Amino acid sequence: MESLPLNPIVKKWWAYMADIMETFEDNEPVTTELSQVFHLE
Repeated sequence: MESLPLNPIVKKWWAYMADIMETFEDNEPVTTELSQVFHLE
């Protein structure tokens, strides 16, 4: 996951999606932790 921002394809995707996502100045999406809702056994 740490190397994703270095991938040119990922950067292109972030730029393409930036108008519909909350992003930082470099187009990296703002992420938040999600609470677990379901647990499958």
